[in-house]
Amino acid sequence: MSIHRRNKTLLVLVLFFIVGMVSAGDLFGEDKPTNIVDIKAFSDFRKEKGLRNLEPQSITLISKGLVALENGRTEEAIAYFKAAASLSPDLPQSYIYLARTSFSFTTEGLTQSIGYIRDAWRAIRNNFWWSFRTSGNFLIALYLSLYISIIILVIILVASRFNLYIHDIHEDRRRLYLLIPPVVFVFLGPIFGILASLLPFWLYLKKDERYLVYAIFIVVAVMIQLAPFLSSFFNASANVRLRNIININSGLYTGDTVYLLKGGDDYETAFTYALDLKRKGHYRKAIEVYQSLLGKYGRTADAKLYNNIANCYVGLNDNEMALKYYTKALQTSKLASTYYNLSQMYREFFDFKKGEEFYNMALSISPEKVRLFTGLRGTTVNSFVVDEILSVGELWSLAFRSTSSEGHLGKMLSFTNKKISYLILVLILIAFNVYERKAQVFAYRCVMCGAVQCGHCERKLARGDMCHLCYSALTDITSLRVKERIARTVQIHRYREDRIQMVKLLSLILPGSGHLFYGWTIQGFLIMFFFVFLLIVAFIWTYFIPSVAMSDAARVFRWVSLSGLILLYTITLFNVFRKVPRRWR
Repeated sequence: MSIHRRNKTLLVLVLFFIVGMVSAGDLFGEDKPTNIVDIKAFSDFRKEKGLRNLEPQSITLISKGLVALENGRTEEAIAYFKAAASLSPDLPQSYIYLARTSFSFTTEGLTQSIGYIRDAWRAIRNNFWWSFRTSGNFLIALYLSLYISIIILVIILVASRFNLYIHDIHEDRRRLYLLIPPVVFVFLGPIFGILASLLPFWLYLKKDERYLVYAIFIVVAVMIQLAPFLSSFFNASANVRLRNIININSGLYTGDTVYLLKGGDDYETAFTYALDLKRKGHYRKAIEVYQSLLGKYGRTADAKLYNNIANCYVGLNDNEMALKYYTKALQTSKLASTYYNLSQMYREFFDFKKGEEFYNMALSISPEKVRLFTGLRGTTVNSFVVDEILSVGELWSLAFRSTSSEGHLGKMLSFTNKKISYLILVLILIAFNVYERKAQVFAYRCVMCGAVQCGHCERKLARGDMCHLCYSALTDITSLRVKERIARTVQIHRYREDRIQMVKLLSLILPGSGHLFYGWTIQGFLIMFFFVFLLIVAFIWTYFIPSVAMSDAARVFRWVSLSGLILLYTITLFNVFRKVPRRWR
């Protein structure tokens, strides 16, 4: 009998092992859809820990959805994407794929797709790392494109007026001294040397070109002011304290926070430390930390602290103290979270009428927050009542304060501090105006034949921007012989054609540069700036993707920028090659 019992027992164990392996394959397999029970287990875990997002699990579900989509199982893919969105409501990836999968040229398909796009935008705004890194990449691209465009503009302005300056040097050797300021200023910062290099050529610039240069000085001043903040986009992820404060407040991380105690006496660090203590069940310690912050950071901060202290008392089953602190929170500031928590409390007391009143008050303040609170609702303290957290705006402010520095971006502009940098910009502008007032005679160029004229050599322009010979050849027929007039006309035509060919060549190399060369300065600078900006955006989102989770968004940004790049290039070349020769002189 004992042998038969052993065999039966062994058979049962084997059957359990086989069932367990099959269950494990269902749970972890790539090809089979995730069981709804598994999703519920993840959701319950998230609520128990007080988390808002389980990004690793959501990314796994998205990967399975993509496999299902590739194999033509659209409904299964949508189920995966929706499950990913339910586990991580602040992860934009899920909504991006839902929008793409649901899209069709029907009313229902368009409505669903637009709704998911709105959800993706909301998720980007609520997800600090996505919004911060996305904004950082675009702002850095903007910064670099402005810097490069300014350099190219100065090069073209200098190159097109170089013959005029050489002519003036032959007339007056003292103008060589105008090269000294650029050499001196470049040691104080590259941008100062670049801008000061316009000093020898300032007299030759047209009115719209000068206006553009003035505008660039303002832009450079703003860039100097913002350069330290741009460095935060590089440094934020490397700052361990900042990274964990952000992750805890974003509901992404509840690991060890002992490091927060070391020098963590600022509001954000202490608040986050208390928040993490409460989520782990250390309610009394959390209350001590929260109370140490009261009365120091304003009424809104106090209201948040009172709300979270009340939640700690809920965890201690001290409902009387919880209601007392909820009341204090509302007396300080009206928070949707406090009204929602009171509605939860009174429903627990079976006072459904009062609970409904508080719930409606929370809805009147922020329906979006209430929808989030309801989605996270559970039976544990971390999900039954809602904690106040640091807002995305507060996290942005903290990131800039904690990680801003001059960095490499700042050194591209100036080697000095801000005040001295602004003083140098003012000195360069003063030098432009002094030189303009002191210089009484300077060279100029005939717009028809390109000949350089000046007062010293007693060759002045006859009418407007034309020299004597061109004016005589085109208007005063009797003043020149036929051969001279024909030769001058051919020279004018050759000069015009050479300029048009140079415009085409420069436009092929870099759209907008041809416009700058020809004299359409403002239009040319804007075209060149947008082209360089789109080019840098495409480069950054190809080689500097902030995280693997953002690779799909990076692909979207990359293709949008490349499409804009091709469109701008095509329109510019069409304008130059087809329309410009017909209009330009």
